[in-house]
Amino acid sequence: MSIRFRSWLLAFCSLSMFIPAAPPGFADEDGKNTIRLSVAHFEPMGDTYTWLNPHGDIPGATSRIEITPEHSPGWSVEYERRLGGRWGIVVSLANTETEMDIRHSLALQHPPHYRGDLNMVPLTFSPLFHLTENRALDLYCGPLLGYVFFGDLETEDFGQGADSFAVKDDWTIGAMVGLDVMLGRTNWLLTTSVSYLDISSDLDEPFRDLDTNTIIDIDPVFFRIGLGYKF
Repeated sequence: MSIRFRSWLLAFCSLSMFIPAAPPGFADEDGKNTIRLSVAHFEPMGDTYTWLNPHGDIPGATSRIEITPEHSPGWSVEYERRLGGRWGIVVSLANTETEMDIRHSLALQHPPHYRGDLNMVPLTFSPLFHLTENRALDLYCGPLLGYVFFGDLETEDFGQGADSFAVKDDWTIGAMVGLDVMLGRTNWLLTTSVSYLDISSDLDEPFRDLDTNTIIDIDPVFFRIGLGYKF
């Protein structure tokens, strides 16, 4: 199952669980449910360093590969259920395809610079605390716990007999802060948020016939802006 199909399936399943039972035009002044759809900017904060042993091609020499994730666009969908008082629970699904900059520190047989693409789908859960009680202006924050689904790292010809490497899915933790601004007396709102996730993963057997220990360290900050609806 491809990572893109998986991400759309997760988004559909997440939203279908929370289809409002209220009839069209229903407006609850104290609506406890909120759906937010946003465009996102992913700004990775981490680097990856892989040390390789060329198995005698250059006796005593060690090569280093540096994989640096770069910023990328994406999208996110969120559902929040207010629990009463200032607390709520939010489930969020995001998607982005991050471009990777791959460089050799010792590359005598291969080009020193490659490009790669890695699709990433974080599914997160958060207990949110709402700092304001004003319906027109809602500021909130909370910790994040989730699971990250990765596609394969698709690269240019790396000279190791493969052009894609499997990346292991993994757990993540983080934090977020957000702001909702109601649009007049409607149930529509403008939403924006910033979140950080501690995301790292292992490459599955990334380089053939080489003794490697490869960890991709992404640690992205997500900037989101979009529209929401309370019901």
